[in-house]
Order: sequence, then C-alpha cells, then structure tokens
Amino acid sequence: MSAPTASQSENIGDNIAAGFVTVLTQDTAGTTLAAFGPRMPLQMPKNRIEVQSGGFIRANDLMNFTSTGTAYYNYRRGTLSVTVITQRHSQINTGVTSQHGSMVGRVRYLLSRGAQKMTANIIGGYGMLDIIDQGDNYRADEATETDRTELRFQIDLVIPPANYLDS
Repeated sequence: MSAPTASQSENIGDNIAAGFVTVLTQDTAGTTLAAFGPRMPLQMPKNRIEVQSGGFIRANDLMNFTSTGTAYYNYRRGTLSVTVITQRHSQINTGVTSQHGSMVGRVRYLLSRGAQKMTANIIGGYGMLDIIDQGDNYRADEATETDRTELRFQIDLVIPPANYLDS
C-alpha cells in the first residue's frame, strides 16, 4: 500500500503500527492473542498484543526530491513499542500454560532482520533500513494476575520519492 499523499507519507507512526499489526495478524492466526493498533476503540481481551509507534524525526540532513522538485528529508528514525499482555494460568482455567514467553519471543523474531516481515508493501511504501532491538521491560501484575512485557525497537526508514507526493 503506497501512501498517496504527503500527509499520509508523514503519518509514519500509524503506518508502521498498522503494518506490524498486519504482520502479527498473518503470523498468529489461531492463537488466543489479538493484535490492536493505536486508538482502536475495541474491548480488549485478557490476552493481547498492543502496538504503538511514533516519534519519527529526521535521521540526518540528507534530502531527496519528488518528481516535481519538492525537497524533503527522506531518512527517518522513530520507535515501535509492542506490549504482550497475558493472563496467568490460574485465572484462565483452561489447563493451558501461559503463552507469554513464546509470544514475546515471536514478536522479537518477527521484527528481526532474519524474518524480513516489515516490507514496503506492508508498511506504507517506506523502505526499512534497520530495526534495532532496544530491550524490554517485564512486569507482573499480581492484582489482575497478568504478565506484561513491553518490547521497544528503534525504526530507521527511508521515504522513497514515489511515496512522498506534493499534495
């Protein structure tokens, strides 16, 4: 999906989050976890993955030009935050052990260079330059008996001239 206007090209955070939700949805079909992007007004299941992206700034002073000669900064850097939230076994009473660790590992793999899942047709036509794992933060909430791990990634990308239109 190529971004048809400059304003959509500059909506990098939402495009990256939506792209990773697509990757998750294709990869985790049949699991008990659901993927939700930013600002989606849906009731949250107890087991879920939350995806947020933003903070995209120019990564350097290099500029590119559209076909009409409009100059723009084409290298961008921002963040992608993926939070895996799972209900503990004692609360779900299904006899199935928690999938928390395996889902954290799967998210990390899907964003690895080896997986190559974040392609231009998935992420709004951007060219993915690098995805850098910035670590994670685990916490257990005893009151709700949930495990929560937030994984953070630095995203470096380029906006090709064909996807940065003047209107």
